[in-house]
Amino acid sequence: MLRHITHIYISKNSESDFKVISKGLGLLADGSVASLTFLDIVKASSNGMRLASRILKFF
Repeated sequence: MLRHITHIYISKNSESDFKVISKGLGLLADGSVASLTFLDIVKASSNGMRLASRILKFF
């Protein structure tokens, strides 16, 4: 799958967590195109920001 991500929204979820919502287009293996929404939780650590969880929705 090939992705192009746009429209990134970041909001503070807790003291060390951030909620990140991004939209994009995905080129699927069969050649079709799908609208994508990523719902991520990012955690701040001593090593920088790390992805804690990701939910991917296809439309």
